[in-house]
Amino acid sequence: RDNGLPRDFTMALSEGADGEIWIGSSGGLVRFDGQQFQSYGPQQGLQAEDVFSVLVEASGELWIGSNRGLKHYAQGRFLDVPGDDPAFNTSLFQILKDRRGDVWISSNRGIFLVSGSELAAVRAGRSGPVHVRRHDRSDGMSSEQANGASQPAGIAMADGSLRFATAVGVVVVTPERRFPQRPVRLDPVIESIHVDGEDMAITEGQRLPAGTRRVEFRYVGLSLLAPERVSYRHRLLGFDEHWVEVGNQRLASYTNLAPGSYRFEVEAATAESAAQRTALEFSIEPLWWQRASTLALGGVLGLSLMTLAWRRRTTQLRHRSAELERLVNERTRDLQVTARELAQADQDKNLLVEKLREQAEAFERQAREDWLTGLPNRRAFEELLQQQIQRAGASASPLCVALADIDHFKDINDRHSHATGDRVLIAVAEALREGAGAGALIARWGGEEFMLLFPDCSREQALQRCEQLRAAIAARVPFFGDGAPPQVTLSFGVAEFSDAAGGRERLLSQADRRLYQAKDAGRNCVR
Repeated sequence: RDNGLPRDFTMALSEGADGEIWIGSSGGLVRFDGQQFQSYGPQQGLQAEDVFSVLVEASGELWIGSNRGLKHYAQGRFLDVPGDDPAFNTSLFQILKDRRGDVWISSNRGIFLVSGSELAAVRAGRSGPVHVRRHDRSDGMSSEQANGASQPAGIAMADGSLRFATAVGVVVVTPERRFPQRPVRLDPVIESIHVDGEDMAITEGQRLPAGTRRVEFRYVGLSLLAPERVSYRHRLLGFDEHWVEVGNQRLASYTNLAPGSYRFEVEAATAESAAQRTALEFSIEPLWWQRASTLALGGVLGLSLMTLAWRRRTTQLRHRSAELERLVNERTRDLQVTARELAQADQDKNLLVEKLREQAEAFERQAREDWLTGLPNRRAFEELLQQQIQRAGASASPLCVALADIDHFKDINDRHSHATGDRVLIAVAEALREGAGAGALIARWGGEEFMLLFPDCSREQALQRCEQLRAAIAARVPFFGDGAPPQVTLSFGVAEFSDAAGGRERLLSQADRRLYQAKDAGRNCVR
């Protein structure tokens, strides 16, 4: 790590087309050109933490096995390559290419085969998952755990065969001896039906008793070859026409079904065979109060009761009409009084709204100002920096930023107190504000860091102004507390904006890098 590697744990080494070395590590992907290391991680588009294997093509593009599946790298761009098997989108350990151009990839769920035509489609820009063929115990492997415990977890032999390490030994793959996958006939069968916990004989068109509360179906796809790879889906017509995908679960349960006719359908399929279906029709008898005759009689009775209620209600409304007229007159007088009171309340509301507006403006100022130093905070600085970058780009005027850091600030807090540290921050902020010069903006960036913005200022001018600030602060700002050193020093990193160098993030990154150069040079200096 002292030489630039993100982590010391290295898991893969591959030589690139131009002689560079690609390194897979627990900190992402690293490129070594013979002089320096360049790391690739989430900020560069590689959505993975661990890189277990790197396959380099003759064109220079990369296929990367990571803890988040397969990745493709070409022309400076990373691309996720998902598979149509969910197990493919987890940790992939070793990537080997056979003489046909197909790729074999090891994992904890077996060994995956991705054809060369699928890889070519990814290069051509096709979106969507690639088709993969997973090899596991059903294909002769003693163990699906092909992680090898360490890297590399596989090797390509001179005779064209591939060898992968597993939890119980070595798996030898001979690509030339591949046989076409034969379709498997599953013949799904409904094994049993349970009604309210009781097992019932299965007969087509059977009638279930009234009041049935729970119906369970157990089913199976008859396959002696890898039954664990059989997936199922089912639906109950008359209740829901949509299929329910249940994986390898072989139970369907329904509760509180209404009386009526139903058709239960189940399909079984594997990745290599088409779905096959079986079905069972049944019905549930209604309770006495659910029968059509009972419902019709209830409707007539309900209509009669509604007629009586309507007549009674009409009489009540006539009596209430006279009472309401009297009440309206009283309410009118009350409303006139209320209107006057509301007018006064509206005036009070306007006064309150004005007060709230003033408070909101105060809160907005607080949101953009550092509470300790009174300087603009990071949010306010970034907004102004973006405006200045746009102005500098349009007018071709110079623009510089400087990132300043108080040297050994942690020692101040640890040896004296955090209150002493706060007083040092306030004193440094005052010194920067007074000495930065006209047109400069000073902001507290976070912790003991301050950011300075110099519009219409070249890098040479910014270096000179920062050097003046550094010298003035070293001579002016003391530590606070008994036995403390006599001075506070700052390190500065200065960066200049240019259209060719990129935007705001690149500018801030340059300032941060140069601050680290100042720290490495012994602190109390400007770089």
